[in-house]
Amino acid sequence: MSNIQLIIYYLLRSLAKFVVFCYFRKIYVNNRENFKLKGPTIIISNHPNTLIDPVIIASFIEKPIFFLANAGLFKHPLAASLLRYLYCIEVKRFEDTGVKSPDNTAAFNQSSQHLAGNGNIYIAVEGTSYMERVLRPLKTGFARIGFQAITGIAKNQEIYILPIGLNYEKHDKSGYDLEVNVGESIPFSHYLTDYHKNNQATIKELTSEMRSVLEMLVIHTSDLDEEALLLNSISLFSGKKNPQDTHVFDTYRTTLQHIRKWAHSRDIAFQSWKKTFSELNSLLAEFKLSLKIQSQIFNHTFPLMKKQVLAFLGFPIFLSTYFSIQSALINLILLPASAWFLFKYEKNLQDLVYYYRWKRNVNNPLMRQLENNFFEVVNSWYAEAEKLKKPLD
Repeated sequence: MSNIQLIIYYLLRSLAKFVVFCYFRKIYVNNRENFKLKGPTIIISNHPNTLIDPVIIASFIEKPIFFLANAGLFKHPLAASLLRYLYCIEVKRFEDTGVKSPDNTAAFNQSSQHLAGNGNIYIAVEGTSYMERVLRPLKTGFARIGFQAITGIAKNQEIYILPIGLNYEKHDKSGYDLEVNVGESIPFSHYLTDYHKNNQATIKELTSEMRSVLEMLVIHTSDLDEEALLLNSISLFSGKKNPQDTHVFDTYRTTLQHIRKWAHSRDIAFQSWKKTFSELNSLLAEFKLSLKIQSQIFNHTFPLMKKQVLAFLGFPIFLSTYFSIQSALINLILLPASAWFLFKYEKNLQDLVYYYRWKRNVNNPLMRQLENNFFEVVNSWYAEAEKLKKPLD
């Protein structure tokens, strides 16, 4: 990096930190001390959000980082020049070229040279971003780059891998929580003996090992059905007051553990519970209701008065914010606060819509069935937790 690039990098990093601070409601970082890099490092993570993942990584790692970016972003000559100047290395994927094994020799050579110059690289090792809690198979590129460097141009240097797990409460929305789990730095030299014996087998072995590491750092569901069941189960209990000081990601883990243990040890009871839960969700969909809000209503924790007051008193501010015609500078200064208020106000209105939609249909016989299904699902969950000797309270 030139001095000008370094200045630009640290200015952009300051902006990245500001964006991350504004985008998330609360950020939990585990093993923060591991962000301190020990030497040239390939930083790897899961890839649940295309745009925000690299911003998070850059905001927490103090040293400058280069980023492997997919070739699709480099199609326009001006964009390509800008991305290369701003620390991006073009890597080709099947999605970009249609070729099963695209030629990334140039990208690997540039990456190796960067590592040899004591640089650091970030790679989203799933290759493609999926807004899911399903960890996809990892690409082997990070391992190939590291071994190419340490056996070639960086032969007398140590190169490290730093695995990081990114957990979003909501993958596609701001105003929610983020959890960052930082693993231990792993030296490539630990694998060199095996690499010299059989390089392809060692690359696959290291990739498999890093997947196992990332599985421990992220909330990983086996498939989309399990993820949907997890999220619905979280909503099912969202109206219950929790006396314990736990954050949402602890709840995710506890809930997922219970689902898996139940399914494994008592599958017939579990399938019966899922069937009733599915009927409940079908009724909610028929009446366009929210499981989360219904949980609050049935548990008598829906803050009706608070939401009504906010809807009434906040309406003039909402209008002035939404239709603001003030100067661009003032809008820019007020943008974070305005965006936060709009998010909160619109969410508040949506919650009230769900509440009054239920209120309007409360005498419908199907509402009684919906309520019965709700408590049957909840009571079955806790009864099974008791049988498994894994109470959630």
